[in-house]
Amino acid sequence: MKKTQITYGIGSLNCRGLQMKNKVTQLADDMRQYKIDAMAVQETHIDTIDTVIITTDDKQSYTLYLSGKKGERRTEVGIVMRRDVNTTFTP
Repeated sequence: MKKTQITYGIGSLNCRGLQMKNKVTQLADDMRQYKIDAMAVQETHIDTIDTVIITTDDKQSYTLYLSGKKGERRTEVGIVMRRDVNTTFTP
């Protein structure tokens, strides 16, 4: 039986804030350009637990999973996943 190898691009980024929509879209565009399927993001400056769908200009979709807590700056982190990669997220 022939084995199938799957390769994923994984990265990490201190994004220094993702409050502006254009910064989130730029993050997704960069992930597409550099063929990154999953990226951990730190210092999002978004203090909520949420899921955000991001679509690039060429219609590639990503999901941003945020895990933040009001008043706790150290928890402002998240992960961005390409939407066609099967994932689940529990904050």
